[in-house]
Amino acid sequence: MSFRFNLAHALSSADKWDRAVAEYREAVRLFPADYATQYNLALALYKKGDAAAAVSEFERAIALAQTRPPFISRLDDLREARPCSRRRA
Repeated sequence: MSFRFNLAHALSSADKWDRAVAEYREAVRLFPADYATQYNLALALYKKGDAAAAVSEFERAIALAQTRPPFISRLDDLREARPCSRRRA
């Protein structure tokens, strides 16, 4: 993983969603084929409250994954307009 991913993860742990999203976006730019980085960007957007952007990023992460990823239920939650439970992933 990259420094950007690790920084974004630390920012997410501190609930600093705007900064985490920015760092995850940079990590995705550096590692565009990494579905886990894409997933974490989607999750940060979800936790930030930006459901529309989160759905788009979750869909990208799913497309990058080779198998049905375990986080697909988060996308199902968003599609059903369930509020974020603020659980750590």
